[in-house]
Amino acid sequence: MALIFGTAFCLITPPFQAVDEEFHFFRAYQLSEGAVLSEVVEGKAGHRLPKSIEDSISLTKNLQRHPDKKYGIDTALAEFHIPLNEKDKNFVPFPNSAVYSPVPYLPQAIGIFIGRFFQLPPVFLVFPGRFLNLLAWTLLVYNAIKAAPVLKWFFFALSLMPMTIFTAASLSADAATIGLAFLLTATVLNLVFVKKTISAPEMARLLILTALLSLSKQIYVTLALMVFIVPSEKFKSKKTYFLFMAGLLILNLAVNIAWTFQVKGYLNYENGAAGGEQIRFILQNIFSYLWIVSCTFLNELRFYLVSLVGILGWYDTHFPSWFYFSFLLILLLSLLFENSGDIYFNARQKIILILVPCSCLLLNYTAIYVTFNPVGSQGITGMQGRYFIPLVPMLSLAAVSKRPLFSGKLTTAFHVALLILSPLWLAFTCFVLVQRFYII
Repeated sequence: MALIFGTAFCLITPPFQAVDEEFHFFRAYQLSEGAVLSEVVEGKAGHRLPKSIEDSISLTKNLQRHPDKKYGIDTALAEFHIPLNEKDKNFVPFPNSAVYSPVPYLPQAIGIFIGRFFQLPPVFLVFPGRFLNLLAWTLLVYNAIKAAPVLKWFFFALSLMPMTIFTAASLSADAATIGLAFLLTATVLNLVFVKKTISAPEMARLLILTALLSLSKQIYVTLALMVFIVPSEKFKSKKTYFLFMAGLLILNLAVNIAWTFQVKGYLNYENGAAGGEQIRFILQNIFSYLWIVSCTFLNELRFYLVSLVGILGWYDTHFPSWFYFSFLLILLLSLLFENSGDIYFNARQKIILILVPCSCLLLNYTAIYVTFNPVGSQGITGMQGRYFIPLVPMLSLAAVSKRPLFSGKLTTAFHVALLILSPLWLAFTCFVLVQRFYII
């Protein structure tokens, strides 16, 4: 279902009409040429790209954040007739995506490489990149649902949320972050409740998963700490347990520090932000800063919930209010109808399941505050609901009850209803996209 409707999203959405998609395209194209690191010109990180790419993007720039503008046949034909011409290049800055490691862009880069091999026009390089990103995300989520001993239906509903699939069906690096976070959460749950003893290959898998997630988006590095809910008794010995946990911490810190060192000159501060001064402000006013974060969260909570479910395009494509309410209700019911059986968490595990995503959320706010907000700002602008998606399963686990709240028949009826409703809400999403970009 994710592949079917995700492919529809890929094809319906005009090129470069997901948030920051052009910048993700620049980074993926750069990697498709084998260039891992960017060059810095006049203080901005970027790469020399074919001029035809910017020519193609300029044709649809007027669509961004202008829902009254439509994607017409004339624009599509004009894009089609722009040849790639890889020899005619100029420097294009994209500091916001240049800071990402290659990990979250590998599927997109492969898709673009295939398109370049056939010398497709720039506009047609977008679609194989989108599709391979969707395919990689689908495989990650499929394995997450398969591995999870609990919250399978919650994972199902969250994965088929419009914002989740729309992100996966674009060139966004967030698709890898979401997929890897889901798979890590499910893998840890499997080790806690299914496996009797954790083997060496399973430990290696955890190390690889956490490292890939850390490299996909560095501020999600704290999600690796979820592994601490695994009881020490699951390991062959106390020594093995302590060595593994120490190795996991060292590995994730090492890959983060190594990549940060590589891209330390890439950061580009906006809107009067000044990284060093902002960090000093936070350290000198730590409680005031925590108050700013709390107030921002409460003031923007409605926007976070709405954009979690889905504000598509360049945050210019909205659903009706009833749709947002209905989907949030579906997510809540998916959690309440969870029949966990003998699976439950002790107090220590629940504390970890709350603190780990909250610490990650705080890092998100801090990164945005330092990069995009003026020094000492009393609010934090730039936080979006989609940044919560990787954290939602972990936070939801803390609410899992030992005893099911509803009977088996009611639970089965809800799951059947969910299977019937999911293609309907995705079909409605397709209609909303068609209406936004094509219907006058």
